[in-house]
Amino acid sequence: MTSLFDALSRTNDRLPSPNFLPEDFLELLKSNDFDTKLTQMNKTNSNFQTLIRAATVAKREEDWFQKFQKKGELFKCIDKIVCDDRWELQHQCIKFLVEAMPTFGSATEYCMCYVMPNLIPKLVSNKVTVRKITHQAISTFLRLKPEALQSVLKMVANFMPNCTSKPELITELHAILIPELMKGNWASLVDNLTTTANIQGCEEQAGILMKKLHYFIGNESWQKIVSNLIPEKREVLERITENVQVEQTDSKTGNGVLRTSAKPQSGGERRLRYGIIPSLVCALIAEDSDANQRIAGLEKMKQVVDQITAEEIARLVPHLHSYLLMLSNVLEDLNFKVVVLALDIVRATAHHLKGHMEAHIQQFVNIVAKHFGNQKSVIKQIIMMTFMELFQNINPKTVGGCLRVYLENKNSRVREEVINIYTASLMTISPSKFNLPPLVNIIVPMFHDPKKRVRLAAFEQLSVLAYLLNGKTEIIMKAVRDFEQDQNTRGLAEAVTARIRRQVLPRIRYDGLIEYSTPPMMDSFDLAESEMSLPSNADLAWIVSNGGVEPDPFERTMSPISLAGNLASIRKNRMIQLGVEKPVVGMQQQPPAQQPSRIQNGVEKSHETAENTSPEVNQKVVMTRMKSDDSFVRRQGSELNKNVFSIAIDFS
Repeated sequence: MTSLFDALSRTNDRLPSPNFLPEDFLELLKSNDFDTKLTQMNKTNSNFQTLIRAATVAKREEDWFQKFQKKGELFKCIDKIVCDDRWELQHQCIKFLVEAMPTFGSATEYCMCYVMPNLIPKLVSNKVTVRKITHQAISTFLRLKPEALQSVLKMVANFMPNCTSKPELITELHAILIPELMKGNWASLVDNLTTTANIQGCEEQAGILMKKLHYFIGNESWQKIVSNLIPEKREVLERITENVQVEQTDSKTGNGVLRTSAKPQSGGERRLRYGIIPSLVCALIAEDSDANQRIAGLEKMKQVVDQITAEEIARLVPHLHSYLLMLSNVLEDLNFKVVVLALDIVRATAHHLKGHMEAHIQQFVNIVAKHFGNQKSVIKQIIMMTFMELFQNINPKTVGGCLRVYLENKNSRVREEVINIYTASLMTISPSKFNLPPLVNIIVPMFHDPKKRVRLAAFEQLSVLAYLLNGKTEIIMKAVRDFEQDQNTRGLAEAVTARIRRQVLPRIRYDGLIEYSTPPMMDSFDLAESEMSLPSNADLAWIVSNGGVEPDPFERTMSPISLAGNLASIRKNRMIQLGVEKPVVGMQQQPPAQQPSRIQNGVEKSHETAENTSPEVNQKVVMTRMKSDDSFVRRQGSELNKNVFSIAIDFS
């Protein structure tokens, strides 16, 4: 078995691994294949996969950029991709800049200033994700190179006259008020925002930014800037800041960025919960009867967490347990936007607190796990991002151990999502940080899961584990043979061997989720029955049939929408069964002449059946209504929906 990966270890044109950067990297970036459909994401020349792979290499190899020979050509390609019309490409390209920027070294300023003229317009993109990653990129650049502030502000000034969304642009500029720039030269920005033509229609936003800048740099530096303005611009500055009041929060000591609104703040707002959150914001979040107020509170809390400083982290850590309890309560909300905001705050907390989370890792994982199995793509993305932060900042063995229990969850979607989180972590984190043999022992039982999707996810993780084991597949095969012996099954070893021989790996999509390498899964993977029986397709046959074991159709919990339809089917089958059993127990059978009239009246029949059903039968039906399989429900005919109201009456 050790020879299965010999071809991969000997040739240079091997399949791309999570670490592999192809030699024709620049040619791939120049490619016109910008297809962003998920069905095309497995193309070798996809710019998405090229950038994702490059970002992975940049995070693992700090000196990759110094060894890269064609730096200028690389940034010409990046500049072109940033200007592309498709927001997915823009986002992935800027994300690559954020992750790779620390490796640029002395060339950081030159490289970033080259793409900055096309990067600044993305601050007003109509896609929120592009706006966020853009101001993250600019802030990261200015933290690394504070001396480049003047260049960035000049580019902002050049873009301002042509900007069609000036209020949004000015609002986004608040993000660059970071402690590293307190001593910087802000004269260019003040001059720009006191030009009447530039702030027409957005004087309020300009006034707020100028007032915050005043407190941020201190009165002495501010007066120097104002004294150099011409009289007309001084008048404009006085006019736009006349009625603006902003709370000053330790800006002179560099302990934080001004984050409050441009309104007078009451004493109650200055009191802090958990060391960092204003009490008024916490009061809004606690208002579970008004979703709008809770959303407003969460948005303000998100701003606080995004701009948290080292001193504020030190204040938060002692209160971390109660802080996480508060977020756990919020995640019980049924409002979609509330859940998304709360999960994003959880992700931001993991990002900023890094190693401080280890003492509370089990509590943290339990909080996020509340939404395991959620089929909303944005929630799945945030959960995946959160766990990637944990795997990078905390011992991966610790995080993996906390996730282990969720592989035994009754909901198959939860099991599938947890397997995919393990897979993504193996493709993102250095394998040296994992203990791979125990992971093999964890994944092998999932090959025998009753659900196809779970078995498919397990086989995808098998591909990654086999690759990372570098040909030492005997570790996998021993665990598989032991499992076969314990479960008294046959065929699993052949299925595992077939999957390893495929030598294909799943991919991480641009949104961070896993894209399977296996063809779309139908009843037989779109393969003929004769092809499914081939030894080379033993893995696909196992995924479909589970070694001949029949799945439990009621294994997955049912959604409320499909509950009534499935309950109708259960009642119908039960009534047929009772109709057969009645002669056995000696009950008088209904005359055949009267049966058609009774069948026509579905409500009457339902009532009589419910009355004649024993308590034990009722209990079984009630328990059954709590379990179902969604695919089973979708096959129910429209006639079942006619019985919904009568069913609701019978079981109320």
